[in-house]
Amino acid sequence: MKRYQVFISSTFNDLINEREAVLKSILKLNYFPAGMELFPSASVEQFEHIKKVIDTSDYYILIIGARYGDDSEGISYTEKEFDYALSKGIPILAFLHKNPEDIPFKFCEPNEEKRRKLENFKNKVMKGRLINFWNNPDELSSKVILSLEEAIRTIPRQGWEKALPISNKEILDTNQLLKKENIEYKERIKLLETELEFLYKKQIKDFNNLINIKGFCVHNSIECKSYNQNISIKKVFSLWYSHILNIQLDVQAKQFLEKAIENNFNIDNFTIDEQSYISIKNSLSSIGVIAEFTIKKSFGKAKHIVVTDYGKKIWNTLN
Repeated sequence: MKRYQVFISSTFNDLINEREAVLKSILKLNYFPAGMELFPSASVEQFEHIKKVIDTSDYYILIIGARYGDDSEGISYTEKEFDYALSKGIPILAFLHKNPEDIPFKFCEPNEEKRRKLENFKNKVMKGRLINFWNNPDELSSKVILSLEEAIRTIPRQGWEKALPISNKEILDTNQLLKKENIEYKERIKLLETELEFLYKKQIKDFNNLINIKGFCVHNSIECKSYNQNISIKKVFSLWYSHILNIQLDVQAKQFLEKAIENNFNIDNFTIDEQSYISIKNSLSSIGVIAEFTIKKSFGKAKHIVVTDYGKKIWNTLN
């Protein structure tokens, strides 16, 4: 069974009997009432504490009689509590006196300005929610019980649940198990860190491996000479990187690489040997910095190439 904390908000001296009836109703439901009884004096510091209590409450009950309350700060504490509960999204159950003109004069607001503020406050409260009306403490108590049960059914809240009893032996066994798991996790993390360090060193070594690039140059449509150059995989990746950051057709990617080699090594009209091109792609794919895949097109299948997210991260460590 869940238990709920219910905050009771109202003016105090004029509604003592009503508050007591509501408090008893909440206790009958086996819930926790909270409100002005805990902190009857009004101050700025006290209101900060009230806000914390409202924060931990599941439901907010507002009772309005014929008084507005202390408005030394321009607004009554009851209205401040209402505004705060509203801002925090706490379900509000409002109960207004059905016939405030029948309330004894000593419990009414003698000040005209405060009566105006009370009416404005009532209008604010009645906007956007169902209101319950009451004439006496007993009627108020009954309506609070019905409304609270309905709110719990239709607007469920976290509430409080009693923890299941647990023996000292169970606690000890659980702690021992957690300690054992903690040691195992630390050992696994250490092993993974060792493996990552090994892979990183291997990767740096792989990047420094040389690859042979073969091809030929053409000038005026005549093959003029073959080209043969050993360069590191890292160098190839750096030459090609910016051109394949976005997905490129394999044919275009190859042309970009050929142009990059031309510019870097001062040669003209370079065409890379097909086997050299395949070796470059295989080397970079095995390291995981590029991805090669096939996409179906209207005219058939087409190979594409792109730098992987991992390749982008590696690029930042290489430069």
